[in-house]
Amino acid sequence: MASFFGGIKDIFGGKTKKKPLTAAEKKKSLAARAQAIKDRKFGELTVRFNPDVTECDKAGVKFIVNDDTNPILFETPFFKGRMIVRVKNAVNAPETTYWKGKARKFSIQVQGRFKKRLCANNVRTGSYFNKRIIPPWGASIPMKILCTIDPSLRHDVFSEKKPWVCSPLICGVEQCSIQKPTADAATNGLGPWTYGGEKRIEEDSHLFLPEAERATTPKMGFKQRCHYFSDVTKRKKTFWEPDLVYNFDFLSARVDFNKFDVVIGPFRKGMAPYMNKQPFDFRATVYDDADEKVIGHLFAIQFYIDSMFEGEVPKDEDKNAPEAALKLEELQIDPEKTAEEYDESLGLSPHANKSKSRLPETSAAAATSDSAPALPEASAAAASE
Repeated sequence: MASFFGGIKDIFGGKTKKKPLTAAEKKKSLAARAQAIKDRKFGELTVRFNPDVTECDKAGVKFIVNDDTNPILFETPFFKGRMIVRVKNAVNAPETTYWKGKARKFSIQVQGRFKKRLCANNVRTGSYFNKRIIPPWGASIPMKILCTIDPSLRHDVFSEKKPWVCSPLICGVEQCSIQKPTADAATNGLGPWTYGGEKRIEEDSHLFLPEAERATTPKMGFKQRCHYFSDVTKRKKTFWEPDLVYNFDFLSARVDFNKFDVVIGPFRKGMAPYMNKQPFDFRATVYDDADEKVIGHLFAIQFYIDSMFEGEVPKDEDKNAPEAALKLEELQIDPEKTAEEYDESLGLSPHANKSKSRLPETSAAAATSDSAPALPEASAAAASE
């Protein structure tokens, strides 16, 4: 009967309108938001610069989530810029219209300049953990899908000691634009912050290409850039230049950080208990020319919720996976279709649905590694050598 009356409402009046808040309720809501902003804690969620990466001058500083017109300035030996973090539906966070018309659940937006000329093959973005991640059943499925979307992604996320997953920054960032610096020395040539709400970064990465190719190469979206630079030879010939301003938006519809719910294809799981009582790490790292160790960072941040540190750590589920999970392991993934659907769902490319360019052949096996890259704690002294 309830569904019948629900249908009547849909036909004649659409969704039921929310009752306006009373004066007392408005006051209470405003007070809760003010307290959340003061504490920089939104429900259970906290986002901060990684306190262990001390080469960053903002190590340990917390973000006001969704305050996307007021970025935090930060600096490391390799990069100087500003950053905002957005999480959709973060409790008592400032309101933003960034999400309007977009299937996105979080956004890490960075703008800044490199302090040294760096080879694109030596700068990576991803996650590095100090303890193992407990694999729930079906955990290999999302990695297969992610490796299909980004052929250059490498990982040892199921490592018993220090799991990691990373991709070249030039391939891994979902939206990237490049511009010439302004004459404003006070902002290091960045000029005024012009983003916030529906004013988002729009892909414009043509300046990555050699000058001779720019006139004859169509404008690239995320998928095209990602697959163009999956070629290591092209990455080694491309550089992050100190005389340009870079805008990055790392975004996804796959993770809700309010509860650490993850949805990637058929894999749907609340991952908080499986994090082994450690924050989710996201950073951009600089490797040495020998591609053997990390010598510094552009930035490093963490997401965590209170419940991650409560209760017992679950046991491995993959060892006793149900029959349905074993069938999922045999899932065949179409690289072209997967990349296009991802592009379209997030609105990353101007004409993603019209693109028919063939993607390079890749496989999940090719995108994994048997050994994790060394990750010694970088220091300002090491980065300046």
